[in-house]
This record gives sequence, C-alpha cells and structure tokens, in this order.
Amino acid sequence: MGYAERLGYISKVPCKALDNPKGKHPDTPFWTYIEFQNFIKSFDLQDYEELQRFTTIWLYYMTGVRVSEGLSL
Repeated sequence: MGYAERLGYISKVPCKALDNPKGKHPDTPFWTYIEFQNFIKSFDLQDYEELQRFTTIWLYYMTGVRVSEGLSL
C-alpha cells in the first residue's frame, strides 16, 4: 500500500487509520518444581515405555522447550 501511495495511485493508505487489536492474553498455567516432582514420582522407571515418557516430560520441563520443538528432536 505504501508503494501505491508513493506512485500516486492512491492519496493515502487506508490501513494507517486502523488500530491494532488489543486482546487479553490468557494466563498460561505453569507447574512449580514441587508439583513437577510429585508428577514424575508416579512413573515406573523399570518399564521402558514409562521411562521414555518420563525422559520426554523431564526434558520439556527442565529445558523449557515447547512440545512441538521437543517432538522434532
């Protein structure tokens, strides 16, 4: 639009009159370290699948990686 204004095709850019929407950002719930410890105690680390789930969740929590980023590893 700014290009069209500079070339004289339009007198002014109509989008400049718009305001950005001000939305309310939802609060993201986080686990405390105590809550995380209580959760990981529920895993049976002798079972391979449970160990894999434990490791994945531990990695996500300790590094702060997003789930989509962790899945791509």
